Amino acid sequence: MKISDFIIKEAIEVDFKAAGKGSAIKRMCKNLALSTKVTDLKTLTKDILSREEIESTGIGDGIALPHARTKGVSEPIISIAISKKGIDFDSLDSRPVNILFFIAVPENQSKQLLKFLAKITQLLKRPEVRSNLLSVKNSDQIIDILKD
Repeated sequence: MKISDFIIKEAIEVDFKAAGKGSAIKRMCKNLALSTKVTDLKTLTKDILSREEIESTGIGDGIALPHARTKGVSEPIISIAISKKGIDFDSLDSRPVNILFFIAVPENQSKQLLKFLAKITQLLKRPEVRSNLLSVKNSDQIIDILKD
């Protein structure tokens, strides 16, 4: 399973700016809706925001992984946002978030969601991957980093 196979390229933002966690999630959900795999934007947004209310997906080291199992998508999808300035995401380490991976899977695909989260977390533990992502200029560079 390659993460890059599930990325919605049109939804990637390399100079992402948002006022906070809520507005970041809403904007990225709208970006994901550029894909035909999003069947219900309102449900997708509600489910990701609801998941975020349980506990912040800002895991530390400038990383957030907003995600949900939802009826709002027909297939697993991922998007990425890179914020040079950083976004207050109520992260576990209280630091701003610079790298955001948005993950949505159909409601019945819990195992797929766990696989994505594990693989992305493992990948982002590597400081060179985080550094490379923070220096990208376009979405193609992000996809290239994730293919390696």
